[in-house]
This record gives sequence, C-alpha cells and structure tokens, in this order.
Amino acid sequence: MIIMINTTTFKRITGAVCIMLLTVVQVETALANPTHGTTNVWISEEQLDNTPPADYKINEATQGYAKDQVYNEYFLNEDLQEVRISIDENNLNYLLQNAKEAPYVMADSVAIGDTTIQYPGLKTKGDYTLLYSYDHNAGSDRFSFTVNFGKYIKKADYGAKQNFYGCEKISFNNLYFDNSMLKEYISYKLFDEMGLPVPQYGLAKLYINDKYYGVYFMVEALEETIMEQHFGEKDVDGLLGKPRDTTLSYEELKKNPALICGNDPEELKDYEAMIPTMLEWSRKITNLSNGKDFDGNAIDVNSEKYLELLEQVMDIDSNVRYFATHSWLCQNDSMFAWYRNYGLYISEDGVSTIIPWDYDISFGTYGGITSYETANYDLDRMYSDNFSAAALSSLEATYKRFPLFNVIYQNEQLMSKYYQYMSDCSNIAALGGYATANDKTYEPAYFSKCIDGLNDALFAAAGENLAGNVFYMNGARQPAFFKDAIPNLKNIIAMRAIGVKHQLDNSDYKVTTQGCDLSTIGNGLAGKTATGGNLTIIDENTGIYVSANYSDDGVAPYLDVMTPENPDALCTYRLESNKAATGKYQINIPATKEMTAAKSLVFYYKTGENIEKLEMTQNGNIYTCTVDSLGVLGIYDEADKLRAINPAMLIISILSGVLEISLILCLCRLIIKKKTKVAAIVIACMVIATISLVLSVLNINKGNASNKNIGSDLNVLVENAKETEILQGKGWWGIYENSESYVLTGDGTYTYNITVSEENPADTGFCVEIYDELGNYFTTTSDGNFWYAGTNGTSNKTTETTNIKPGDKVKVVVKRVNNTYTFEYINAQTNKLMQKIVATENGNFAKVLKIRFMAQVGTFYVNGE
Repeated sequence: MIIMINTTTFKRITGAVCIMLLTVVQVETALANPTHGTTNVWISEEQLDNTPPADYKINEATQGYAKDQVYNEYFLNEDLQEVRISIDENNLNYLLQNAKEAPYVMADSVAIGDTTIQYPGLKTKGDYTLLYSYDHNAGSDRFSFTVNFGKYIKKADYGAKQNFYGCEKISFNNLYFDNSMLKEYISYKLFDEMGLPVPQYGLAKLYINDKYYGVYFMVEALEETIMEQHFGEKDVDGLLGKPRDTTLSYEELKKNPALICGNDPEELKDYEAMIPTMLEWSRKITNLSNGKDFDGNAIDVNSEKYLELLEQVMDIDSNVRYFATHSWLCQNDSMFAWYRNYGLYISEDGVSTIIPWDYDISFGTYGGITSYETANYDLDRMYSDNFSAAALSSLEATYKRFPLFNVIYQNEQLMSKYYQYMSDCSNIAALGGYATANDKTYEPAYFSKCIDGLNDALFAAAGENLAGNVFYMNGARQPAFFKDAIPNLKNIIAMRAIGVKHQLDNSDYKVTTQGCDLSTIGNGLAGKTATGGNLTIIDENTGIYVSANYSDDGVAPYLDVMTPENPDALCTYRLESNKAATGKYQINIPATKEMTAAKSLVFYYKTGENIEKLEMTQNGNIYTCTVDSLGVLGIYDEADKLRAINPAMLIISILSGVLEISLILCLCRLIIKKKTKVAAIVIACMVIATISLVLSVLNINKGNASNKNIGSDLNVLVENAKETEILQGKGWWGIYENSESYVLTGDGTYTYNITVSEENPADTGFCVEIYDELGNYFTTTSDGNFWYAGTNGTSNKTTETTNIKPGDKVKVVVKRVNNTYTFEYINAQTNKLMQKIVATENGNFAKVLKIRFMAQVGTFYVNGE
C-alpha cells in the first residue's frame, strides 16, 4: 500500500520527529551531566547509606535540654564558628544533585567547634532562594543546609532521640541576598536585644568533607526548643507553626487548618491534638479584630475589657515588641506581603507568641524601595504596595485582614507602646541611651561597633579559597562585595534610627541618604535621595546627626565626623560636610559612656579663629545646640578639671599652713624665754614653710587658670584633625582596604600623604580612585597604570613610571577642573614629580564626587588633607 503525503504534512512530521529526537538528546544530556555535585554521574537512591550502625550508642555528654542553654555557647557573638560535616560521597552527591527537592541524607558526623555529633541528617533548605540557587547557579553547590541531629537516631531504636545539648536542628543559610553577610545577623540581634524569643544565631565557616564552602549564617531551626528556652521549661506542648498563605483569620484556618503549618498536612499531623485549641484561638482573635468579644457582641477596642480578653489569647507585650521591631527593620517580605516568614507558637492554653524568622532581606532590600525611602519609611507601614498581594487602599483596610496585628493597631494604648518600642530600637541600634524594652542603656553607634568587631574575621573568612564545586551565588564576588557592603549597612542602620526618631518627634525633617547604596548590601536599590529642604545627615560611627535647611541644587549633603585624639577632652569631634546649609545647623550629640559618667559637662566649639562655650539643651541622652557653621567640638568634664588641680600641692599647702601656725606659736614661746639661737632656727623653718605655701598656692591658681582655658587645645586639633589611617592590602585584585572617602563637590583638590611601610614586600602598591554615584570612575595606580569606567574618557601620562618601594613617602594630589582630572604622584622626601596623569571625561560625572585611597599590596599610613 502506498501512502501519499503532501509536502506540508511531510514537513510537520519530520519537524515533530526532530523535536522528539532533540528532547531525547536533551534528557540524555541532562542525565549524563548533573549541574550540581562533585561527580558527573547521577547517584540513585539505592546507592545511599542512610542506616546508622545498630550498636551505635548516643553520647550522653552531648544530650541535654534547651532550657539549660548549653548549646547557646556554640553560636558565637564576636567570631565565626567552625563547622565540619563528614559525609559519604554518594550521600553528598545525591543531596546536591537533587537539592531542589531537599531530600534528607545521613552524614557520618558534624563537628561544631570542639564537639562532634555522629550520624545526623543533612538536607538542603529554602524556598525562593533554594530554587534560584539550583536553577541559576550551575556549578556551585553552596546551598543552604539544615542539620537534624536526631533524624536517624530515634528513641525507638536507640533509647532516646539524639540532640545537641538540647538543640534539635541547626540551619546554615548561604547569604544568597546578603553581600554584607550581616543583615540577618543584625536583625536577629535587634530582636534579641528587644527581648523576643529569638532562635540562637551566629556566623560560621562551613566545611564539607574538609572542603571549604564559605561563610554561612548559622541559626537554630524553628523548633519548640526556642520556646523551651524562652519559658525556661523542659518541654512545651503547644503548637509551633510557620504559617503560609494565610492571614490567620478564622474563616481561612477553619477551611484549611494546615495553613498554620506552612500548608503542610504531614506536619499538622504532629499537632493533631492542638487543632481544636488553634481554631478556637483563631476564632477569638478574629472576633477581637472585628471589634467583638468572644460571644460576638460589640466591644470598645480601647476599653480595659478588650485588653483583658486579648490577654487571654496573646502574649500582648511580646507581640507589640515583635511588630515594632519588624517595622523598624523594613522587612517587607512578611505576613503582610506574601503571608509568610514568621513563626507562631500557640500554647495549650490558647495564648500566641510570634517568633522572628527569615530576615535576610531586611533594611529595605525587598519591595523595590531605596535607602531614602527605607530611612524615612512610615512607622505604621509594614509592606510595599508593589510587592504585596494584600495591599488595599489604606493601612486600616489592609490591616483589618490580619487579626494578629489589627488587634494591636486598633488600640491606642498598645500603639503608644508600639511607638515606644520603635524608639527603643533606634536607641539600641545607633542613637544610644535608655531602652525601656530591657531596662538597659546603650552606647551610641552600638550596631556599628558590633559590625566593626566582626569585620576583620568576616573579611578574612570570605577571602579564603573555596572548594572547586563552590562559589558565592547570585553574582557575589567576595570579599570585595563584603567590603563595599559594610559601610552601606552601617549607614542604613544609622539613617533608619534617626528617620524613626524624627517621625516619633513629629519632626518635618527628612533623613538624606547620600552615600548609602542598598544595592551593595544585596537585593536592594541604589536610587536617589533628597537634596534640598529640611534635611538631617547622620554619622554612622558616632550617632551624631545634624539638621539644617539646604537649597535644592541637586547636591545631597553628607556628614563626615572625625575623632582626633585629644587627651584633654572626654570626646572631640570634627564635623565636616560637602554642602553648606542656608541657615543655622542644629547639632545633636548622643552621650557616650564617658559623658554619662561626667559630673559637669562643658562643650567648646571652634570655627575659624573663634573658640566659644556652647549652651546645650538635653533631651534624654541627646545634647543639642545651634551653630552658624560646622567645626571642631570638644566635650570636657569641668568637675574633673577642678579635681585635677595637683592634689599633691593642695596637701602640701595645707601642711605648710599648719606648720606655719605651729612655728609662730613656738617662736613666741622662745622669745618669751629669750632662747635666741633656737628662735633663729625656727625663723628659718618659717621662711621655708612660707615659700612652700606660696608655691603651692601659685600652682593651684595656675590650675584654676588652665581650667578657665578649657577648649584651647582645639586650636591644635583644627590644624591636625584628620587621623592617620593604617590600611593593608593583601592582593592586587579585590582583597584591598579602602580609606574613608573624601567628598568633593564640583571642582577642587584633595591630597593624600602616604608612608609606605618598611615591612612591605618589594612588590608593593596602591591606587587612588575618584568616582561618583552614577558608576563613573577614574583610577590610577602607583605603578602608572590607569583605567576608567562608566564614561568614555581619555588619559595622558606625562612622566615616566616610578615604582614605589618600602619606606617611601609619597604625596598624591588629585584635582578636578571642569571635566579634567589630574593625578600627581610626588616624592615627599625630594618633592620631585614621579608621575602625572591627566584624564579627560567625555561623558558626564555627577557634581558630587568621592575620592578614596585603596591599599592593594602592603601596609600604608595614609593622611588626607
């Protein structure tokens, strides 16, 4: 039989066959070449070894209860923990090849610090980040992981469920959206300081089969152990869920109770006995949110009866603290956006407590908001319209859908407490002072100092060579990205602190965020900031902030505070800005611990040739004054100055006076008795005592005179206020240290005085860079190389290259005139020009520039002027 096929049909058939063949080839290729793992061969489930030895004995020394808090010591606050996982290669590759499905496999052991647990379970973890880690990072196995200590060592087989001093699971997050490596750490720290039931947390260097997988955020998994610590109980029998896809309204949970456990029916089975209690809790809290009592009758939401009923279903104070802290952190990927990312505990008595969870995209790095919007974000707003499935026409309408927060939002007394806790967050994080949440007093820039304390260890750990199957995901190039992120993280913390304070004070000032680029810390936006009007600028390292009115000329003001050493003062600050205000400046100084301990504070201020004593007002721990221009501020303890008036001389003067009186009385007796020789000796002693008395009095007067001249030391500080930075570079590309950036507005000149350490290697070098917020930059190196980016440009080197050597003293002068940039390298010992590069910009740089010194190889002592 002959079948006739026309040309069109033939083409369709052959096309379909080709597609089928291509699909087969693609499947075979995919099967032959897994995108993850340390082998090109797919590992099957049959090849796994997930059975511990039958005679395995649990180490009783590492068993425990969470309430005893022993495992807390393994989550380090000031360093990185070392964690080593040993695992069969087949088990590891099966896990990595199938990471998206997050299967459990057995590891041989996990060592956390000096303690080892055998045969734990190991799985990948995550939601959105796990999918992206797998699908968009082929060749890197740096997934997030969870270690389950009792997954394979259960009570039925081994007499007890294995744990780690009471801890059941620990997760290791891969920092996918966090170039700073500290966003989530700082977020948990704030919740911790605010007294919330927080999982234990820290940072870790993770090794798998002795291969380095990099820096991870180490956090206790969302388990009942958190509440056991919080309540100090051996066991808790309530329901701990991770709600998802629900507002927690009674109507939703009644239809699908599994939503309380992440919409996982299998997990809900563990809490089957708690389902009636959970649903009754939801009914009651939904009633209160709707302005009704438990019987459905209308109730005044600002009445004492309302609070009494609310207390029966909620740990009120803990929940208010949670929402205040959550709002302060600007984490918009939450219950109000996509109905997720928090833990909820409901006790057997039907009382709920929220547990903070998943804060890797805090500080405005989710929802498309800039640093300016983050710093000034509405106190009551906890979602972004662009990224919220729940956003309605108003906050009231939106929050009405979320009973867990609405029961707080609609009550004036609770919202007053909410605002007080937001103020506490600002004080804890950056401004210093008293926090009602924990009855503690904080130093200014507390979080900035915490970050500085971890900086060196993190930089070193991020720069170590990774395993061959691992790289930092999401395009992160570490430690260079970390180095760029840290100043911006410190900035946004300080800026958010003052932005919240201004709103609480009903101030019309906005925080300008010049120099703060959220894209550097991961998943954020660069964006623009306000350039004119009533603006506040803040220094992240001191908490000092300045408010003033600025002209709207397209240039945003920026505050630079230096702290030159001054042994005569408690604190000395030099305040500078790239832009002058249209009127006076309001300077606000948070009190340091030295200032708080002082008996009688005095403030002296130096501008130009004038030194004046400032009249300060005090509000809490903030000292405020108004000045005409920025200058040098010295803060002194006047009482200490008075007490410091040579106490030895004071004692001598008193003794001399007593001796003088005694000698006079003795002389009178001798004269009466006519003992002239002895009288002459007494007269000589009187002369000595008189001289001693006069000298000691003069010394006291001299001390009083110096006390009257407090602040005169500021004259010297004005001449030499910039501190010498010690910068060390460890590699030509990416592993260098940057100086503080100097801000240049328009045309101008800046000079670096550099001493090259004599201990440097022969191959030593640095570069100087001028750049703007648009991504344009010109950079020149000490060996004469030059490059530019972000704009078309040309350069001309007019002298021969002269390499620097250990021990050299070099002056680098950077000039900008119109669109021309000049870099001059001068031998400071001979004043000879070593090299000169002139670069001409063909594009458009921003008017505001920054200049920085970059140590590449070696140690350099740098002083800018």
